[in-house]
Amino acid sequence: MSSTVARTRLPLRLLAATFGVSMFAYLVHRAGPAKLLESMTALGWGLALVMAWGGVAHVVKTWAWRLMLLDEKREVSFARMLGLRLASEAVGQLGGLGQMFGEGLRVSLLGPGMPLASGISSVTIDRAFFIISAALVTIVGLLAVLTVLPLPHTLALYAGMFVLILLAVVFVAAVAVRKRWPMLSGPAQILGRIRYFRAWIERERTLIHSVENNLLDFYHHTPGSFWASFILNLACHAAAVFEVYLILWLMGAKVSLFGALAIEALTKLVNIAGTFNPGNIGTYEGGNMLIVKMFGLSGAAGLTLAFTRRLRAIFWAAVGGLCLIMLAKRREQSNAIGREEDIYANWA
Repeated sequence: MSSTVARTRLPLRLLAATFGVSMFAYLVHRAGPAKLLESMTALGWGLALVMAWGGVAHVVKTWAWRLMLLDEKREVSFARMLGLRLASEAVGQLGGLGQMFGEGLRVSLLGPGMPLASGISSVTIDRAFFIISAALVTIVGLLAVLTVLPLPHTLALYAGMFVLILLAVVFVAAVAVRKRWPMLSGPAQILGRIRYFRAWIERERTLIHSVENNLLDFYHHTPGSFWASFILNLACHAAAVFEVYLILWLMGAKVSLFGALAIEALTKLVNIAGTFNPGNIGTYEGGNMLIVKMFGLSGAAGLTLAFTRRLRAIFWAAVGGLCLIMLAKRREQSNAIGREEDIYANWA
């Protein structure tokens, strides 16, 4: 069944990727390759600064993730976790399925000394914190948009409704953690009533409960680590806002930090819309061109902003790919040593 679904989705994803690449080429042609090159040249040394700032954000994200492991973080080094973070985000550049696969990589390559339940719960909390903190930044950014820009009544109404939906999501998530709702075991119990999932749920029931307890205990037993990790995730989104401001400033565009916050909030909505487009190619660039026009900037400025941020993502994705290769080789070597030790033990 899953293979049939995968075969069905593959042509659709290839079609989306083809459309995205075509759209990107059209946008470059529409904005003017000469203008894009001129804007990129204007960045100068600032491009290296943007790359470095992206690296700082990855370090902060890794620090936030490491806090979630509590005492078990001694089983894995910070450098290994940073490499896993970069490798996961490199795979995540391929779209929604890539992000899911990347999270699985983080769990599987944490190391043999890390309990599976702890690895799964840390990655789950990390992803949840990133989404909830992004929702908060988006809420503030959309409120900034409603304050700064004279939007049409209908568009302002939609933006207000979306803010209310995001607030409801954040509120429900907060209540669920505080009241210790069975967020995993509850749905698992319902799935267990379906014959197709029954055997798998029964086999993994202990792991599901263990992961759920780790998720809820993180708030109730270690509130200091909980809030520190959450604040670091907020700091990552604040870094993204500053990145927008920095790039536009280097281009000579006059946009305040308040405006950069609004642009980043709208960009997050574009990222959601482009989840099913591999690499978000075309949709990301087109969305940025439309967004900056709302602030009185040219389409070429929006394309340059998107292209610069994509270059930063590609640079660190390449670093992440190298990290993945190194981690995979180390795992193979570790497995080979383990097999040799087993052979020697059997002979003895």
